[in-house]
Amino acid sequence: MLQKLRSGSSELDMILSDMPQELEKECMLKSYSKGSYLLRKDEEVTHIHLLCQGEVNIINEFADGNVYIMDTKSQVEFFGEIEVLAGQKKNAVSVETRVDCLTLAIPINSFRLWLQESTFLLTHIAQTMALTTFNSSYYRGMGLFYTADHLMRIYIVKSLEYSINKCYPVMIEKRRKEIAAVLGVSVRTVNRAVKALKDETLITIKRGRIFVSHSQYKRMQERIELSS
Repeated sequence: MLQKLRSGSSELDMILSDMPQELEKECMLKSYSKGSYLLRKDEEVTHIHLLCQGEVNIINEFADGNVYIMDTKSQVEFFGEIEVLAGQKKNAVSVETRVDCLTLAIPINSFRLWLQESTFLLTHIAQTMALTTFNSSYYRGMGLFYTADHLMRIYIVKSLEYSINKCYPVMIEKRRKEIAAVLGVSVRTVNRAVKALKDETLITIKRGRIFVSHSQYKRMQERIELSS
């Protein structure tokens, strides 16, 4: 079964190769159409999902009807592992698919055994959690000290640090509502900052999406350094 999932992603292949053979027999491949849910907040945790294909939104839904998009994740990610590690029986958040997705559903007891046996799996999960915490810590509170324009420049430069290209503009993957969630500001604030950066020709807008060229990226870096 796992052989079907090997798609050239070195990260996914490494995780699947680390999985004990007896555990493989207890897993299920599950397909989800766009707009459906892998997990729902407050439902009982029965399986850990390994996202093998696709992209999802991490959502926190509140009793007053407000929905907060916390983040967007794509392959390769585990979902439900935090609840298991925390000893909780209910999902802390909802996970909604942005596109058609394929997951490997792992029973929680089997996942616990895998964790006990695998240093690789523990390290992988710890690094993923640490990166999430780092990004949250890096941006949270900046809005108290920086203007929205400056905060947006920092976010764009950090986001494109490893993907900026000298030959063609690169698109910011997250949409404005998701950026607002990461930065801890309102969508209206993000929209104002985007307009300001566009007016300064530091970004280009195409069909509502943010694109950044190599020269624009360098200019933003210089603006950040001057403001430091």
